[in-house]
Amino acid sequence: MIRMAPVPNSFRPISYVGNIDIGQSIKPPCFRAWLPNGIMEEFGCTSDSLQYFYVPGGHSEVSGWNLDLITDPQGNQIHLIYQRDMASWTDPTTNKVYSYPRDVQLQSIQYDSPGCLNAQTMCTGSAWAPQMQVAFNAGHSVSILTGGSQTGCNNGSNLRCDDPLDLSGSGNTPAPLIQNTYVLNSVQVQVRTSGTGTWNTLNTYNLGSEQSGPTTITDPASGLQASVAGMLDLTRIQQEGAGGATALMYSGKDNSTSQSFAYMKVFNVSSQNIVIAPNTTLSYWIYPQSSFGNSFVSGSNSTCVAVDMLFTDGSDLRDSGAVDQHGNQLHPAHQCGQLTLDQWNLVTSNIGAKVSGKTISQIDVGYDQPPNTGGYRGYIDDISLTNSDSSTPLFATDLESGSPQPTWTNTVQGISNVGGLCCGLTGPEMGTRQELFHADSAALPETTFTYTSQTNYYVDSFFKPNPTTSCGPSWNTGKGSGCPLWEQSYANNSRFLSSVSNGQGLSQSFSWLLARNNSHGVNGGGTNNADPFYCNSHQSGYPCDETDDSGWSHVVLSQHSDTTYRLTQNGQGGQQTNTPITQITGYTYQLTYPLPAQECSDCVAGMYWGDRITTTISTTTIARLWALPRRR
Repeated sequence: MIRMAPVPNSFRPISYVGNIDIGQSIKPPCFRAWLPNGIMEEFGCTSDSLQYFYVPGGHSEVSGWNLDLITDPQGNQIHLIYQRDMASWTDPTTNKVYSYPRDVQLQSIQYDSPGCLNAQTMCTGSAWAPQMQVAFNAGHSVSILTGGSQTGCNNGSNLRCDDPLDLSGSGNTPAPLIQNTYVLNSVQVQVRTSGTGTWNTLNTYNLGSEQSGPTTITDPASGLQASVAGMLDLTRIQQEGAGGATALMYSGKDNSTSQSFAYMKVFNVSSQNIVIAPNTTLSYWIYPQSSFGNSFVSGSNSTCVAVDMLFTDGSDLRDSGAVDQHGNQLHPAHQCGQLTLDQWNLVTSNIGAKVSGKTISQIDVGYDQPPNTGGYRGYIDDISLTNSDSSTPLFATDLESGSPQPTWTNTVQGISNVGGLCCGLTGPEMGTRQELFHADSAALPETTFTYTSQTNYYVDSFFKPNPTTSCGPSWNTGKGSGCPLWEQSYANNSRFLSSVSNGQGLSQSFSWLLARNNSHGVNGGGTNNADPFYCNSHQSGYPCDETDDSGWSHVVLSQHSDTTYRLTQNGQGGQQTNTPITQITGYTYQLTYPLPAQECSDCVAGMYWGDRITTTISTTTIARLWALPRRR
């Protein structure tokens, strides 16, 4: 399919551009569309914007042409670049292995390349030197997890927690070839002064999500076991200023209850002659994750981490006896349980009291914990070494562009009984990530979202489930010859927004109802045939037990409320009062009844069936929302 947003009352002449080389004999086409104002949009004409998969015989099938280029009549260009999760598939007829993009998501949108003015051809190479971009930082796990711990996650390589499992090994349903395996964790607006310069972040939008693992069901049509995806809901957005975007991420898995440690190399400072003075203070921020933040973490393992140093005389900071501001030794094992999980903790230590006169050769990050096992993961940011009598730090980094960057990535200084956290990792990790960072005071309050679950249903009276006794909902009883084939929605598409708050005094709430088709009318008939909610409370018996025959039900918005606060004050310097002001809007719906054209002899109502005119009327009717604002 060509993915482009419809524009009302617009004419889009579409032209075939050419074939894209995906390494196969069959090269899929790509397309362009023009708007009346001269804007041109191009779809699937770059290798990263095309999504496809393979079928037996080695033939490729395109599943999506993504927007890759926008130009205006003056030749200004916007480039859309995608990140791809490449997977392998083996052709059962030839045993040949094919690589294909299982998921394709935006990586960046780039624009403002002064030397590029071409309305027809995409600028490439040195001709494309954008000075602005929006970066989409995605991964296969949620960086900021809300809503509590989850169980039953899909722990497969490069898969999200909620992705369905592959059950084909037991003769059941395989996982889809095309899946959503990325989760968006943050969005950054960035600029640079030249087309070859370093990107500088203006704003970062950090996203939090809740998730659940997949569920195994019996497919009513085939009788096979199938895995259906869990939920993944956006629950928070927080806009941060230009205070940062990057932090060090550490992770690993403790495999021993007797001795476990992993000290990771980070900064080589041997050439900088950093000498510790009596008043030298080390400070850093650390964010140890819990199992709520990452399902592979166990207990408080993530707190058993500290910044360490090696000195030129062969000694180290962790065994020096230096303590933090709370009196805890600055040794990873002594930090265990002293840090708060899932939030930023400031750690400071007057290390000069213990190691004055020593010269630093290396800055490390260590995990050390003898008694427990399991995963650990977290972030470290804003590391600094300062002397109280000087405004110039001995060493300081916020990991952003222009600050000292790690010399090593995932490089071990010393290790015992620690492996990779999950997902095929062979060892502990240590490196920069743009997933979570310590924010400065330029952060706005969080916008938060909550959700509710509503299940949609479908029945098909022309078919029976397999086996015929697999009738699903209690009301699906049929008309004397067994229940009809049925289906329902699950966690991946049964979630609906229930509230939004911007954290600054404005909130909204939403209520939902299940609208049914009333395909064969309702129990008792009459004008209730047009009421899409009637069968919700009269589900037993025909025709309400087949109300969604040959057509899915729809969850619809029944009410939303908007609340803000009016601030009043009792005179100069008097008491302030916040008074909530709420507006409530209600919605009613009506099905097309009677049907001008019928799908079956006793089909009387619905939201799908009819000729072209009545379909439009039906769509308008069910979407025709009359609102009566009422103030409370």
